[in-house]
Amino acid sequence: MNVERLHVIASAVQDDLSSTNTLPALRRLRGALRNVISEPQQSEHQQALSEALQGFRSDVSRSGAARFPQSWRQILEDLGVDDLLGDSLRDQVDRIFADNTLTPTIAESQIGELTDAVEELQGSLESLLSAFSHFTLGKEDIAPGDAELSVLIPREAVASELPKLGEELLQIQRVLGPFSELATGLRRPLTVNTIASSDFGLFMAIDFQTAKLIVEAVGLIIKTYEIIGRLRTNTQGLRDDALGDDLLALIDERINTKMAEANTAAAEELVVTNTKIDDGRKQELRTEVRLSLNALANRIDHGYNIDVRMGPIPNGTDDPETAEAARVIITAGEALKYFKPAGRPILSLPEPTADADS
Repeated sequence: MNVERLHVIASAVQDDLSSTNTLPALRRLRGALRNVISEPQQSEHQQALSEALQGFRSDVSRSGAARFPQSWRQILEDLGVDDLLGDSLRDQVDRIFADNTLTPTIAESQIGELTDAVEELQGSLESLLSAFSHFTLGKEDIAPGDAELSVLIPREAVASELPKLGEELLQIQRVLGPFSELATGLRRPLTVNTIASSDFGLFMAIDFQTAKLIVEAVGLIIKTYEIIGRLRTNTQGLRDDALGDDLLALIDERINTKMAEANTAAAEELVVTNTKIDDGRKQELRTEVRLSLNALANRIDHGYNIDVRMGPIPNGTDDPETAEAARVIITAGEALKYFKPAGRPILSLPEPTADADS
């Protein structure tokens, strides 16, 4: 993570805390609990506590943290502050009040700890952003008309080894190339903005049209994966029960076949609806896009995360194609989920090979 990326994330978190009145809402809740503790016989204090709790829930429901790019959320998790925003914070508060074994004193103590943590976070953000401003360190904002594609690569997928990471970066170039050609008519090389650590994060500059196509493609994969993911979880239970290897192999084969069939259909849909590619080239792209979809599915199965962040639409742009691309990136992009499926990876679909580069 570079300084400019930290700057834009810190600004977004500060804006989220401010727009949801998170800290004032927690303070009101803490104060209401203290009143109940000091004067438990006063019914108006119980009513005020109920109103403070409902007000807190209403305030944090406006949080946009759940819609942060998954790469940001991974960074916030690494920093240990992801649970102090939006739904995660609300769930913690709800669990405190749902625990019937807690006395008001214990509940006040736990709400106090959350309040102190959010207060410390807000103070740290103010200091950090003030330092960025003092040293004139800019944000890693995306220019109007541009987008950024991020791919989070789990360390275990490349065994934290540089040669394997290098091979994977080349493979990602092969996998994404057909989408660029399909969207723009040209096979443009990807431009790397940043490479981050923890899980290896690859952040690439990308045009709106290619970003739209990748969002649609990953959305189609996830739609199918939500079905086979349940089969994967069930299969893990069978493995734990030491079911015969032959039967398990048949189940694995069936899951791979189902995903492959869905990717073939998705490739057909993506290519047929494209108007920038001539018919002669479309047949070749069907195969390339299908293999790229397979590769993306394999990686989602192994815990990769893929998401897109876009800059604003340029002022004065009335191109309906650009507006539609932006709409798809915003709406469909919210469905790109970061999850680590239970059980072992189960997909082993054929992918593009280095031979395709020649």
